[in-house]
This record gives sequence, C-alpha cells and structure tokens, in this order.
Amino acid sequence: MSSNTDVARGKNHRIAIMVHNGTSENVRSALNTAISAATGGAKVSMLFRSWALEKLAKQNIDRLELPKEYEHRKDFIEKGWKRIGYPPMSDLIKQAKESLDIKIYACTASTALFELKKEDLPWVDGFVGVYSFLEKEAFKADMVLTY
Repeated sequence: MSSNTDVARGKNHRIAIMVHNGTSENVRSALNTAISAATGGAKVSMLFRSWALEKLAKQNIDRLELPKEYEHRKDFIEKGWKRIGYPPMSDLIKQAKESLDIKIYACTASTALFELKKEDLPWVDGFVGVYSFLEKEAFKADMVLTY
C-alpha cells in the first residue's frame, strides 16, 4: 500500500503523453513534463506522431524551430538556453532515458510518412499505431496529456 506522500509525489501513477506539434518549444515542453513526472516517480509513456516525430529524428532534434510569431526571438532563445546551461534536446532525452522510467514510442504511420528509419530515432523504444498506444498506455493511464 502506498502512503499519501507516495501518491502526492506521483509514485505508482501512469502518465501517457501524446506529442503532435513539432516545434522545438512544444517538444521540449512535452519532454520537460515527462521528466518532471518521472522524477516524481510516475511511469511515463510518450507517443510522438506527425510533426513531433519528424522533430524527434536525430537529424532534427537539436535544430531550434519556433512558431512564426516567435521567430524574431530565435537568437535570444538560443543564447538563453546556453546561458542557463540547459542541454540540447538530444542530451536531455539521452540523460532522461538512462535514469528515468520514460518510454518513447513512434507512430508507425508517421514513421512511414516521413520516411524515417529506426536508426533516425535512437531514443525510441518501439513503433506503434495510435490505437495500440491508446489501448496499451493511454486507456490505463491516470492522466493523458497532449502537446
């Protein structure tokens, strides 16, 4: 039986995160949420699909892409991340996957659409269809988040 402290900290909780939007800040925000939840003890599963999956590919992950209304702040953001010591997203994912309970899945249809291969997605734990992810992870989760 878990204590109230365990429940409050996220222990034994399952969180499913579905990531669709592929801007750098959206993907970073989804990863930060996953890392925070897993640090608190939650089991986290993420599904990357569409533009977010294309962004997750090793050839794209560290390239800063902002929504059009914020493109004029690109230099500010790049310098700010360096100034505060925030790692590139590829390092962030690698470190999180090594030490936390985070599973990352790639949508099979999006993988085919963007002509991505397994070697393009080194941090992906598996390839699944959207319904399979819903059935295996989201329907059983305590919380489902979308980005």
